[in-house]
Amino acid sequence: MPVSAWHRYTIKEGSKGPIEADFSFVRATAKRGRRPGHASWVVFRRGLEPESEIKYYVSNAPADCRHRTLVRLSGSRWPVETALQEGQSELGMDHYETRTWRGWHHQMTLTFLAHHFLLRLRLRLKKSLRHSRYSKRAS
Repeated sequence: MPVSAWHRYTIKEGSKGPIEADFSFVRATAKRGRRPGHASWVVFRRGLEPESEIKYYVSNAPADCRHRTLVRLSGSRWPVETALQEGQSELGMDHYETRTWRGWHHQMTLTFLAHHFLLRLRLRLKKSLRHSRYSKRAS
């Protein structure tokens, strides 16, 4: 990629400030046998340090999708992976014994609903603990 193809974007706000990286975008067409397949974006990302590893993502976003949107979505991979990992380790997401597509979808839906419930409960308890600490200090 030529130097002019790389642009710096802020991926998201981290706990220590903005997380930035250089990105380059290429529109590509997949090949299916001898015929062209679907068009997609190939998003290249490299860190700001010299000799950084270049990572890439393939997206089926439409051709008119803004580059900033692709950058934002590239930063959402970590929360999704964390949710899947917690679902497998804490809720048995990977312990299904279904034989149909519909049964598998029911299992995944219930697992994600349980994960959402536990996450909301965790946040609510954290808030109530913080609130109770402040009320004890005031008295």
